Amino acid sequence: MATTLPKPDPAGLSAIDEDYDLTPPARRNPYLVKYERYIYGAIGLTGFLVLWWAAVASGYVDKLYLSTPQDTFTALIDGLADGSLAQEIAPSVQRALIGFVIGLVAGIGLGIAVGYVRIVQQFLEPVLLFFRNLSLLALLPVFVVFFGIGEQSKIAIVVWACFWPIF
Repeated sequence: MATTLPKPDPAGLSAIDEDYDLTPPARRNPYLVKYERYIYGAIGLTGFLVLWWAAVASGYVDKLYLSTPQDTFTALIDGLADGSLAQEIAPSVQRALIGFVIGLVAGIGLGIAVGYVRIVQQFLEPVLLFFRNLSLLALLPVFVVFFGIGEQSKIAIVVWACFWPIF
């Protein structure tokens, strides 16, 4: 008695329906593929500006709280022309740089200490892991209570934000 075994089909090609269309999809416009990112970005930016202008022009948002894009860009150009924008930005940049440098030094120093000295790791790692998981937003009132409303609290917020990614 002879038995016949089914022909092996490792790729499962026999299960493909005969009506299945195996033609490749139509090619996309190469210009669109090349500049698609920029085109969609321009459309998104234009849409944002139109919605911004429409919200203020229709009165949905009071002009006291949100100025029109035209007023904003006019103020930007005026601030650049007379130098007042640089004077207003300088203290913020100074705070950001001071906070970044403090966070950088503390993060690298503590990271090296925890990484190389086992006793430091055993003492500090549980505390550092606890503080790492605290939200900056939740800590803002704590910073204001400890450091006040002045420059110290603003710099401390930047230090906190910079320390953890560096550590």
